[in-house]
Amino acid sequence: MGSAHYVPYLGDEPLSIRELLDDSPDSPLPAWVTHLVVRGTYLPGTVRCTSGDLFRPPSYLQDEFGDPMGKRSIKCYIDMRANSYVLGSGPSTFTVLMLRWIYWDHEYSPYVEEGQTEEDLIEESRQSFETVVRDYFPGREHIVFLGPPVDLSSEAWRFLGEWDVQRREDGTIIAVHPDNGLWAIIRPDDYQTHISKLEMELPAFTQAVTAAHEARVTEYGGRIGADTSLPMLVSNANQLRQYYTEVGAYAPGAPTPAQPPAVYAPAPATLAATASGEDSVDLSWGSVTGAMAYRVQHRESGEESWDTLVDSGTGTTHAASRLWCGRT
Repeated sequence: MGSAHYVPYLGDEPLSIRELLDDSPDSPLPAWVTHLVVRGTYLPGTVRCTSGDLFRPPSYLQDEFGDPMGKRSIKCYIDMRANSYVLGSGPSTFTVLMLRWIYWDHEYSPYVEEGQTEEDLIEESRQSFETVVRDYFPGREHIVFLGPPVDLSSEAWRFLGEWDVQRREDGTIIAVHPDNGLWAIIRPDDYQTHISKLEMELPAFTQAVTAAHEARVTEYGGRIGADTSLPMLVSNANQLRQYYTEVGAYAPGAPTPAQPPAVYAPAPATLAATASGEDSVDLSWGSVTGAMAYRVQHRESGEESWDTLVDSGTGTTHAASRLWCGRT
C-alpha cells in the first residue's frame, strides 16, 4: 500500500525579506504585515493561555472576516527577551501572541467536546503549546517578525515568523531563512544556488531588512499598504496602542482590549509554618524573582479543591487562622 505526503510548494526561489515583511504587498487589505523585527530569546516558563473575549477584527478588515458574532478563541502567549531590534525599537522584554484558534461557543461547536468547559480548553491548549514552544525554542536565539493581531479583543504583538540565529564553525553569526531546511531536503539541487538568501550574515540580514522596509515606506507612505485609509506602521513596540486606536479598538461603546494574562510563576521553593495558637499558624516563604503577587491556599488532606486564604501583594508572610487542630 502506498502513502501520500504533503510537500510544501517552495516556488522558484526562497521568499524574499520584502515578502516576509509584507504578507501580501499588492493586497488592498493586508492582514499580516510585519512592523517590528527583533533578535531575542524565549523566556522559559512564560507560556499562558486565555479565552472568553469575542473575536473583534480591526475596522479595515471587518468586511474581510464577515460577521464575527459568536466567534471566541483560545490565545496563548509567551515572553521574550529582546537582545536587539533589527527593525524598530522597544523594551528589553515583551509579550507575544503565539497561537490563536477560533471555536464557537454553542452546543453544536465542532471544536468542543460534550461536557468540556472553557477552562478545560485553556489548560489543554497550554499543555500542548508548552511542549511545542519548548521544542521550538530550546535555548536558541531567534529573529522574530512581529505585527498587530487581527483580533482586537486582546492587546499584544503577534508572532508572524522567525529566522534562526546560528553560529558557523568559523564563528560567524548568521540568520537562517525559515525555509532553509525545506530547500535542503526538497530542492537539494537548487539549494546552493539560493544559499545567499537562505543563510545571511547578520550585518547583511539587517541591511536587507532595512532596505525592504524603506522601500515599502516609500511605496506606501509609511502605511501597511497602498490604500491611504490603512493604518500606519508602528516602529516602537511601546506604541501598540497607536495602531489599536487607529483601527477602532477604543471606539465609543467598544470593550477595551484585554491585557495578556500575567505569568503564573512557580510556588516558592521554601515554606515555613509556625504554630501561633490552637487554630492558627504563621506562614513565611522565600521570594520568587519577578513575582507580582502570592496566592496562599489550603485544603484538608484528601480533598480535591483548594480554598484561597489570601491573594496578596509581594509580601512573603501570612497569618493563617480558623484551622482545625489535629487535621492535616
